[in-house]
Amino acid sequence: MACTGKRRSPAPPRSRAATSALLRPSMPPPPLRRSPEESSIGRPRQPGEAAEVATARRSPPSPCSPCLPRLLLSATSLGAVAKEGETNAPPPPAMLRRLLPFCRRCFSTSAPSNATPTLYPSGANPFSLLSWGRGASGQLGGGKEERRLYPSPVAHLLLPESEPRLAPTPGRLPAAAEASGVEVGISCGLFHSALFVDGGAWVWGKGDGGRLGLGDESSAFVPRANPNLQDLRLLALGGIHSAALTTSGDVFTWGYGGFGALGHYVYHRELLPKRVNGPWEGKITHIATSGAHTAAVTDSGELYTWGRDEGDGRLGLGSGGGPGEAGSLSVPSKVNALPVPVAAVACGGFFTMALTSDGQLWSWEVRNEGEVFSWGHGGHGQLGHPTLQNHRVPLIIKALSEERIVYVACGGSTSAAISGTIMAERELIGKDKLVLRGLQFHGFHGVKQEEKTLGQKFVVGVDAWMDLSTAGETDNISDTVSYTDIFRIVKDVVEGPSQNLLESVAHRIASATLLKFPQISAVRVEVGKPHVAVQGTVDYLGVEILRYRKDMGGNLSGASIS
Repeated sequence: MACTGKRRSPAPPRSRAATSALLRPSMPPPPLRRSPEESSIGRPRQPGEAAEVATARRSPPSPCSPCLPRLLLSATSLGAVAKEGETNAPPPPAMLRRLLPFCRRCFSTSAPSNATPTLYPSGANPFSLLSWGRGASGQLGGGKEERRLYPSPVAHLLLPESEPRLAPTPGRLPAAAEASGVEVGISCGLFHSALFVDGGAWVWGKGDGGRLGLGDESSAFVPRANPNLQDLRLLALGGIHSAALTTSGDVFTWGYGGFGALGHYVYHRELLPKRVNGPWEGKITHIATSGAHTAAVTDSGELYTWGRDEGDGRLGLGSGGGPGEAGSLSVPSKVNALPVPVAAVACGGFFTMALTSDGQLWSWEVRNEGEVFSWGHGGHGQLGHPTLQNHRVPLIIKALSEERIVYVACGGSTSAAISGTIMAERELIGKDKLVLRGLQFHGFHGVKQEEKTLGQKFVVGVDAWMDLSTAGETDNISDTVSYTDIFRIVKDVVEGPSQNLLESVAHRIASATLLKFPQISAVRVEVGKPHVAVQGTVDYLGVEILRYRKDMGGNLSGASIS
């Protein structure tokens, strides 16, 4: 949900709204027969159509529900895959899973209700767009103002692939490699919603201020194709305006411009998408918007913001604010306080967050790259800092400094992030690795003087991940890494110079292993002390670390063994 601001303003009338959208595999709709008189959704709209849509929405589905996988896209357009047990059951929270294969025998051969249009008929894999929540402005797309407690069909899609490619989303790092196939995305604003497939868009909901981009201020209660939007890469709907990023790297905005959120250097509305002529060089690769401010990231990692500020610092431009109403700024301005390039940005109600390509989050102070930054209003703790103060320039979120964040989302006064650290560990499950267990050596590590002079026994375990398929086929030692070579590294470190902490001992073992054997992609090292001065019986106390070659880069400190 996008939040439009803290206090009343000359913006269009506002109300709390909560909508969600769901895209799921569906039953095949009937073939389309289009004519010049047909509407953009594939058929003439008939009188009383809203009632037909409402009736169809209450009809039970034909497919076998337990076998029907669904593709879930949340209100912030987060792409996630989920499987629900019952068609009319409340949906689970958005989660990341692989789309399960279709159970084709469960699809009914009967045609769906004529009240549910087919928006995209260019494939053989059926999907349905569903919505639920509050639809007082028609943003549910069901043909009338209503409230839906459960997901209900809005439209059908026929896609070429059984697993559509999810479009980029505000706050999410771009994929390392682009997948093939038709791209699908959903975005939900406060009063309007949108779907885009293969570069084209359908919009519906409240139209005042021109936020639908159709050239007028009329509302749409069912999805309408917007011929003014083409070659889309990302859609971001706010509270009073809309923004879009094209495949060519251009930004277009439209809707109410009273707070400068459109970035057109003036404070009036735009009924049609209009290109933002910002001061940046190169192309824009990422955008985000909220109630009344917008942000864009260039291909060189620079961040530009514009819109309402109101003194809380959400634009990240420091003190002063803009010259417009409520401290607004209609000119896209560079956030110079960011010391490192960013790859993604998310806008909350009164705050903003930026994410670097290395997965670290910033919310508006200055730190090393690969962190999360936040800035703006912090009165509810949404910035992730230990205080509730506002921040007008980016500050690193220290609580996430050890995480690799891949996705951040901002609500009106809340924030959430997905860490890639656990995801990376899951990637190692079931992969080839070398295993060394129960290695015992006498060392002189510890903070106490007797530990450094008398020494004690240390127990070490090592897992080293590498591809062992070639060695399995050739049966040649040159195609793998010898256990004895890793054993010698562990022996040299444990019996070598004294370290105060076991963390340092483990790190040196991991660094030396990665440095000497480039074919090893990750190392897990466990170092334990069997004899510890504690009151109680223990087998041993120790540490366990996991190091990835791709994350360490040139930081292989302590790798040389003396």
